[in-house]
Amino acid sequence: MGITRDTVIKLAKNELGLETIERSVDKSELYLADECFFSGTAAHIAPIVEIDHRPVGTGEIGKITSALQELFTEVILGRNPKYLDWYTFLAKSQILNSNS
Repeated sequence: MGITRDTVIKLAKNELGLETIERSVDKSELYLADECFFSGTAAHIAPIVEIDHRPVGTGEIGKITSALQELFTEVILGRNPKYLDWYTFLAKSQILNSNS
């Protein structure tokens, strides 16, 4: 569905050994979750620590969410060589010519 979503799923599997199950989630399940996060192009990975004034888990950012945030940041900044093949590198001349 989206590049960020796919990236998070791949990082969860490849780096943390977590399998992802895609399904609808009832709101009541969120109240019982150990941790939650949003992901998206602008948000990257944004922890959810409260839903309807109820804490999610301990009310703090969870370990998995923190790990994914760190991994995601390292990948998008080009600091993780395992994922450099996800990039398309451009020569400076290509960038300058595209602004003409």
